[in-house]
Amino acid sequence: MVLILGLALTVASAYVWSRSLFIGRLDALTGAMVFFFAQTMMVVWISGVPLHALYTGTVLVVSAVFAALALVTYRATRHNATRFKPDTNATPRQLPMAAPMKIERTGYAAIVLLIVLLLFALWLGYLLPPYFGDELGYHLVSVAYWAHQHAIAEGAPGLWPNVYPRDAELFYSFIYTLSGGTVFIHLSQWFFALGAAVAIIGCARRIGLSRTGGLVAATLFVGMPNVLMQATTAYVDLAFATCFLLGLYFALAYLKTPSWKYALAAGVGAGMSLGIKADGALYVGILALVMLGFAIERRRRAQANSTAVLVLCDAGVFTAALLVFGLYWYVKVWMTYGSPLYPFTFRLFGHTVFPGLYTLQNQVIQPNEPVKFRGSPEFMKTWVAWTSLPQEMTTDMHVGAFGPVWTYLEMPGLFAFTLWTALRRRRLFLGLTLPLWLIFVFQPANWWGRYTLSFGAFGVIAFAWIAEQIGTRPHWRWVGKLLPGLALVGVVGTYGAGAAIVTKVKSMNVSSSAYSSITTHRSPMSLLELSLSLSPAKRTSARLFYPPYRFVDQLASPVTIAYTPNVPYPYLFFGQHAQNRVLEIHASNGQKFYREVSQDRINYLMAASADKEYKYVAAAPREFHPIEKVGGYLVVHVIRRHDTPPG
Repeated sequence: MVLILGLALTVASAYVWSRSLFIGRLDALTGAMVFFFAQTMMVVWISGVPLHALYTGTVLVVSAVFAALALVTYRATRHNATRFKPDTNATPRQLPMAAPMKIERTGYAAIVLLIVLLLFALWLGYLLPPYFGDELGYHLVSVAYWAHQHAIAEGAPGLWPNVYPRDAELFYSFIYTLSGGTVFIHLSQWFFALGAAVAIIGCARRIGLSRTGGLVAATLFVGMPNVLMQATTAYVDLAFATCFLLGLYFALAYLKTPSWKYALAAGVGAGMSLGIKADGALYVGILALVMLGFAIERRRRAQANSTAVLVLCDAGVFTAALLVFGLYWYVKVWMTYGSPLYPFTFRLFGHTVFPGLYTLQNQVIQPNEPVKFRGSPEFMKTWVAWTSLPQEMTTDMHVGAFGPVWTYLEMPGLFAFTLWTALRRRRLFLGLTLPLWLIFVFQPANWWGRYTLSFGAFGVIAFAWIAEQIGTRPHWRWVGKLLPGLALVGVVGTYGAGAAIVTKVKSMNVSSSAYSSITTHRSPMSLLELSLSLSPAKRTSARLFYPPYRFVDQLASPVTIAYTPNVPYPYLFFGQHAQNRVLEIHASNGQKFYREVSQDRINYLMAASADKEYKYVAAAPREFHPIEKVGGYLVVHVIRRHDTPPG
């Protein structure tokens, strides 16, 4: 009930904020999505940083303050003549085609399928607790650590929870804090899937698509295997793409009707994307250059001195919003580690600008690159990834991430749209097509589906646009109607085939091969049956996926749990309500190790055989009572604490 109250309060106030700025329904709806995500992030940040009181009550009170401010702002602006209702179907220059308001039968079919897909993602996310590597390794570690500390503080166990930008984790903390634990945490990216659908409909309408075309594009995006699976987990790739798409909608609106209000909303969306992933710098930089270029071009055509001032004001509003939502984590990491991009090394023209421990290539891209990609040119990797049919449906798909509909319909539509706009719609090409292609080309590992979800959104919009263009030709009208329907049928067929395959799978490993020894190997159907048979409180990650962590579920009171550097998934040690204190322990010798165990008052410890601390634990079975030993991992209960090695 508390979560529902908090969400209702935030949704209502976000819509009021949006209505204070925009009258047009599409502007107001898309703006409400932007301000919904922005407000939840700001509420948690205010509760956790300046107030240092990340409690349910504090979050609700701060949310109520924002709601009151929204009402005051709305009352002050509702009769203001500066509010306007621009043409919500406008392109950077003019409509490439008429955009009918009527929703056709294909549009209603798209609505039904979109609702079914979103409900399925909601059900699956609720049914399965966190189980994928990145969410257990660092995304949710930050969330649980903040919940345990009741503040947004540094010092979470491990390196990655302390160095990545964490705007998405702020939103996840909103869900976690108001729900009181893990049960509803997978709702987090589900909201971003909903936001992406709204943003895609908006962007489609902005370039002249009909309502039906926008609905088809949104449904095709949510129906992509990688997108739908992302919506069931607490990763951040879908959140990043959604915030960028929301910013893109208002950037397109600004290109047609320059206004500080559009610049503000675009800056908030862009800032959130930058605050979620460092890749956002590329996206935001190109988006800002396009907006500035079109604004300057308008100034030159208008030949008005006041226009220059307005452009500068708009740029200031955009930059201010960008910095508020995108800069905090980089400054924090810079102050702590000496580099805003730590632990990655950043080089420019062969010179090291910011030193670090790793490069993105050797730490992230190469270890995850499929074997068949090695030695191939970058464009061939992308081609193989786009033209391969998916062999699995997971949160992290390396090939076939966008599904077979992309391969056979959306990708050709994207190429056709690119060529068409380059030849026939120059301003649309310069305002949308070229910037998104530049982002894609410079995006590292652009063959990796979850790294390029926003480009997948561009592809579905392009496909829907091409289908409608074909439909304007009298003799080809039937083709224009057939293509969207065929694509929707393809989405249904993709999941129908996937369901048939899943029922035949005998064993499934949800973790990487390096951690297969600590992972259950149930069939997907038996996993779902077990999950359905358990109450939400007993539906834990340890019980369903990772047996060595089951001792955490059996603890009657909060304890201190330590783990050694090569033990994965520290989030599981916090417990369902972040009640446990969790530490990463590493010591250069046995004496320091035993001293740390004593000083930190550690109750339980999990060690990996690859770590030197493992032998210190194994050498003292009386003091470190073994609970479970499996696959090179040892879980012990600390019976007696030491300052010196046991004799």
